[in-house]
Amino acid sequence: MAFSLQTERLELVPATPRLLDLDLTDHRGLATLLETEIPHDWPPEMVREARQAFLTMLRADPFSEGWNLWYLICTEGNQRVLVGGCGFVGCPSSEGRAEIGYSLLPGCRGLGYATEAAAALIGWAFDDPEVTCVFARTYPDLGASIRLLRRLGFTPTGEEEGGIRLCYRLTRAEWNGMSRVGWKKEESIPAFP
Repeated sequence: MAFSLQTERLELVPATPRLLDLDLTDHRGLATLLETEIPHDWPPEMVREARQAFLTMLRADPFSEGWNLWYLICTEGNQRVLVGGCGFVGCPSSEGRAEIGYSLLPGCRGLGYATEAAAALIGWAFDDPEVTCVFARTYPDLGASIRLLRRLGFTPTGEEEGGIRLCYRLTRAEWNGMSRVGWKKEESIPAFP
């Protein structure tokens, strides 16, 4: 693997064509390459649905590495365990907008991993001077996802598909002006403003 990001409890590894090929066909090989344990219920639903699209994107544009799936490996304790995926839905637009998403295995939810991973990737994205905004889409019934976005400073921008999906955004200026104290698990942040 060429590079990864380290957080307090996670290692984030960007998907490559080789990793995605193994993810689709050989979890033992993926575990060996990532040097991690892969739980029996891998992958989470959103990752399962996106792997082939990410592989196609990376094969078409090798320079898009990092602008798609990142594998989330929990590094707490003596084990390395694959807990989910986080990443972008392609390279930033010509306006500098990058869409982020995240998905964890059911047993790994509610532990702050998604917040930790998304924060690391938002920082990584804003290291690119062309990125002006990170945005996300979620569903009204996913309160934990909405709280995560609000915790990270995202603001609602409206609805799509007649209210089926909600849109949130975070500008570079908002990100740079934020205090990042106490992100681990804040129950007091409301899902809706």
